[in-house]
Amino acid sequence: MPEARELRQLYIIEANAKSLGWHRKIGSGVTIPKRILYIDSEGWFITASDQYELEGRLWKTVATFNTYRDRTNSRCKNGDLSLQAHAPGGVGR
Repeated sequence: MPEARELRQLYIIEANAKSLGWHRKIGSGVTIPKRILYIDSEGWFITASDQYELEGRLWKTVATFNTYRDRTNSRCKNGDLSLQAHAPGGVGR
């Protein structure tokens, strides 16, 4: 049976690279001049990122699908959530 889903709050941060003149001064290049990051407010991980070209057009969107358990697994001892410890014939059996 699938677990219940919940909507989460996100922080949306726009990150812009410094000007090209600044990068030339230090000898580096700008590969992605602008990103918009979508950060989970509880887990503090990036759930998605929009990445833009130098001309300002959307180049690509990267989405990650994260999951984590916020409930204790009844089969676990001392909060150990490792799969190997509970696999048939695994450690801890």
